This record gives sequence, structure tokens and C-alpha cells, in this order.
Amino acid sequence: MSEMSKSKKKRIEQESLRNAQRRRKVIATFWKIFIPLLIIAAIAAAVLIYQRSKLDYSRYLTKTGALTFDASDYVTVNTDAMKFVKSELLPEDSVVDNEIESDLSSHESVSEDKELTSAFGDKVSITYTSTIDGAEYKNVTEATSYTIGDADIDDAFDDALADHAPGDDIEATVEFPEDYEDETAAGKTAQYRIHLIGIYQKPELNDEYVKTYHSDVASTVAEYRQSIIDEHYNDNLDDKIEESLSQNSVVKSVPGGYLHDTVQILKKLDEDQLQYMNNLYQQIGYGTMQNVYEMGGFENMEQYEADVEVRAREQCERAMELQYIADRNGISITQDEVRSHYKEEGYEDENFAELEKTYGFGYLARSVLEEKIQKQLRSIVSVE
Repeated sequence: MSEMSKSKKKRIEQESLRNAQRRRKVIATFWKIFIPLLIIAAIAAAVLIYQRSKLDYSRYLTKTGALTFDASDYVTVNTDAMKFVKSELLPEDSVVDNEIESDLSSHESVSEDKELTSAFGDKVSITYTSTIDGAEYKNVTEATSYTIGDADIDDAFDDALADHAPGDDIEATVEFPEDYEDETAAGKTAQYRIHLIGIYQKPELNDEYVKTYHSDVASTVAEYRQSIIDEHYNDNLDDKIEESLSQNSVVKSVPGGYLHDTVQILKKLDEDQLQYMNNLYQQIGYGTMQNVYEMGGFENMEQYEADVEVRAREQCERAMELQYIADRNGISITQDEVRSHYKEEGYEDENFAELEKTYGFGYLARSVLEEKIQKQLRSIVSVE
């Protein structure tokens, strides 16, 4: 092969040089465009990370508590399939009777009527002194309540209290067992001198009683009884609806950001509860808990984290299911309804402002909206 001529060799070198220059120009242009884009992307990512790390209770909620995204994109609910039997939701008569008796007991007062006679089961008001071997043992000089038959002191003490009228002075001899919890009295005999001040009496259930204590729901005994039946019926229906909600829903997915925020919110609420419980325990002299997983009864943080994920997903799914129902039935609230609700709960403007500062208006509104959805669901589902 003949040697390359000098002129041809020179042309090739010049062409190589021009190609190298073109490559350098292209690379330089690329970096001029790419580096600013890279910087912009990095800034955007940093902003996104900051926003996601900053806990915002109301990020996915409007000012009226509704979800900011279309729930129907993620879930469907078949409310037509929610059918219940009314007779299974009504409370038994004994439940209503017990609640009325409990209410009457909460308004009982001490009667000093000497026509009354104490009996087992009665709550009485007494004072007493006691001695063991002639020495003072325990004295109660201020009126205290005591239920005859509970044997809080001893059966003999209760036996002595029965069949007496207010104003009576009663003597009782109590022989304490060897294993009695109070070592100073264990195996010894105590002499009690008891003064029966009076016997607690429940008020009579009549229309006047209802007007005095339950005028917000009734004015007659019949209305009061019906209000208790209605309350239990609604509670039972709400429970059945809650059980049925997930059974008649199809959840396609949960928005990732929404789930992430809910996880963080639950963790923050758990941390707040841990701090509250530890402060309470310290006040009463109990040992404190070291972390949230100990508070929840988990063996380690991994178990706790898994539980939070489950709770967050369930909470998100329930919120989307309720929002789906609200959207299809025109259920909504106003900001004024939210403020009125919290005022009725005892939060004045200043207190409400503090809540809003911490949680955001949307988060406060959500609980009010869900309560309204749940109430209206009672008329949406089928009860026969």
C-alpha cells in the first residue's frame, strides 16, 4: 500500500479537529441546559420533601371538611345493600329500666325521716368511732356514705346497721380474721359505735322530675322513656352501619400522599397521648412508659409501625367511603356550622383559634361533617 500523501493526511487531521470541536460544542450546550434543569429539579424535590415532612392535619381537606380529591376515583359504596331489622336494634325493656334507675340514683339525697327503716341494699349516711382493746382504732367523724350489704368493713358491721331509723346510735362488735389486711386489727375484736344520720332516697319518677332534669329531651315520663329508647336505637343502628360500611364498599386504592399524611398524624397523636399518660402517671407516682410501642403493648417499633400502617389505611378508607356517600347524597356543612358545633362543645373563639392554629380548619371541620353523614345515613339505609 502506498503511503498517504501529505495533503490528504493534513485534510484528515483538519476534519478530526473540526469533529472534536463540534463534540465539545454539543457537550457544552448540553450542560448549559441540563445543569439548570438539574438544579430546578433538586430544589423542587427539596421543597416537596419539606412539605411532606411538615405535619399538616388539613392538607387533604377543604375548609368544610370534605376531601380535596374525588373519592369516587378510589372507592364505591353500595348503600342499597345496607338493610337492617328494626326489632334487632331496639333496646330491651330491662336496659331502659336500668338506665332510668341509674339516673334516679344519681339524684338521690339523704333523708332523715324517722319513719324510714334501713335495710340491706340501702345506701346510708353514717359516722362512727371504734376501739380495739380499749384503745382508739378508727374514727370517721364526718358524714360518709355506706351501702349496707357490701361488707366494706365486715358482715357484722352491716348486720348491725340494718333495721334502724335515722338518728339511731348503733353498737357493733367485729372480729377480724388473722389474715386481715390491717395488721393492727388482724385477729382482734373491735367495738364500733355508729350514728345513722340518714338513708338515701331516690326521687320519684314523675313529669316534674323529667322537667327538672331532662327538659332538653322531654317533659313527660313517657317522652323521657322514649328518648332513651331512641338513643339506644340510634346507637345500635350506627354500630350496624359502621360494621356494614366496609362490607359494602370496594376500595380500589388509597392516594399515597393521603395515606402518608395519615400515618404521620396518627404517630403524632400517639406521641401526644404518650406524653399525656406519662404526665398523669408521674402525678400519681406510677412509672412512665419509654415509647409509643410500649404504650400500645407491642414488643418493638416494627410491630408498632405495622399497626400504624393498618390503622391509617383503615381510617383513609373509611373517610373515602363516607365522602363517597356525602357526595352522592348532597351532604355538606358550612364553616358557620363548624364554629357553632365547637362553641356548643365549650370552645370559645379564643380556644377555637388555638385549635385551628394547630390542626387547621379542615381537620376540625371533618369530624363535624362525618357526624352529619352518619346521622343522615340512618335515613339512607333500609330498616324494616
